[in-house]
Formats: sequence, C-alpha cells, structure tokens
Amino acid sequence: MNLRSKLLAVAILTGVVIYGPSFEVQSHLSLFGDDSELILSEKKLSLNASSLTSLKAETGAGKLEIQGIEGLNEIELVASIYAYDDSKVELSLDSHSQRAELIAKIQHSGMSNESPYIDLVLNVPAMMMLDIKDGSGSIKINGVMADIELVDGSGSIQIEGGKKLAITDGSGSITIKDTTGPLALTDGSGSINLENIGGNVAIDDGSGSINVKQVQGLVVINDGSGSINVTHAQGLTVKNAGSGSVNYSDISGSVNL
Repeated sequence: MNLRSKLLAVAILTGVVIYGPSFEVQSHLSLFGDDSELILSEKKLSLNASSLTSLKAETGAGKLEIQGIEGLNEIELVASIYAYDDSKVELSLDSHSQRAELIAKIQHSGMSNESPYIDLVLNVPAMMMLDIKDGSGSIKINGVMADIELVDGSGSIQIEGGKKLAITDGSGSITIKDTTGPLALTDGSGSINLENIGGNVAIDDGSGSINVKQVQGLVVINDGSGSINVTHAQGLTVKNAGSGSVNYSDISGSVNL
C-alpha cells in the first residue's frame, strides 16, 4: 500500500528541533503499524520579510515548492515531516541582516524500509532572491521575479519566472520558462526543456535531450549525449555535441557547430 494512502493516527514525534519567530503545530500524526513506520508531523513557520531581500535555503530529501507572491511581506512555510521516532529533525527559519535563512534536514542512522524526508511549501515575496542548496526530491518554483541560484542533487526541477538563473543539477529532468534574464545551467543527466528565456543561455550537459525555444540572446551548448533542438535564438554555438542529432531553426545570428 502506498505510504501516503495509509490510515493515520495521533502520535508523538521525538527528536525534533524547530526554530522560528512563529510556530504552529498544525497536525501531529503517525502511521498505523510497528515502530519502524514513518511518522507525519506538519509544522508552520513564518518570518517578517519587510526588510529582507534574499532567502538562503539548505534542504535535504523531500519536495520543495516555492511560490512568489507580489505584495507579500512575509515568508510562509508549511513543512510536512516524515520521520521516525529516533530521527533527528532540524527545521529553522531565521533572518540575518537582510537575508532569510531556512534549514530543513533529517538525520537517521537506524535501519528502515524508507528514508525520512520533509516536504516544504514556501510563499515568498515575488522580488526575493533565492539561493538554494537541495539534496533530493522534486523542485517547483513559480512567480519569483528575482535572481535564482540553485544547486540540486537529484530530482526534477520546474521553474517558471525568475531573472538571472544559475542552476547546477546532478540528475533529473529540468523545465525552465519565462525568465527575464540569462540562464547558466550545468546538468549531469536528464532531459532539459527551456522556453522564453530573456537573455543568453549557457548549457553544460552530461546526457539527456536538450530542447530550447524562444531565447532573447545567444545559446551555447556543451553536451555529452542526447539530441539537441534549438528554435528561435540570436545565435547558436555547439561546442561539443557528443552523440545525438543537432537540429535548429530561426536563428537570427551565426551558427557554429
């Protein structure tokens, strides 16, 4: 049976360290079964962001969803923690100078069928810059109109919006669209889909297909393997195509293959 579809009952989660100006226990739930079952605990944190310009986040395993909202003057976090009784959970949201700092990590040394993780949902001011270091799990970022720097271990990445983007990813599919600035992307493996990028695009890719559309700048690609498709850009340079076809159309400037 799927973990998320199991019946839940009230229990106590131990070994949790939580910091933040505002904290609320929304629910405190455990899965039926023996002591080796993951326990679900949902937490809320918030932080006044009226004087903050950026968010630095260090997150481990789990989903990460960030929504930029115009006019919002605080950071709102909902964390769904899936952990064991003896797991060490660190969840904090603080500010230092003009920067917010988020930490969401779990340590577990025991034997278990499933690894613990934290799913995070964040609402942030639309103009807040993001600096994120993530372990594993899917990432979705929407509505942010500032610079985004992301280092990710594994898991799919979906970004809609952003200004200047710098992305480093180990593995997993990547979809980015509707940026207002340039994009620098380093990827180990997984498909790459880019659309409506408002500046130059630089891609260094290990393996996986690359599809690029509607770029208001130059496109430079260094690729190990996988097909390359580029449509509508001001120029195209493919330094290394590796194995795989190269297709392009509607390039207004020079093409170098």
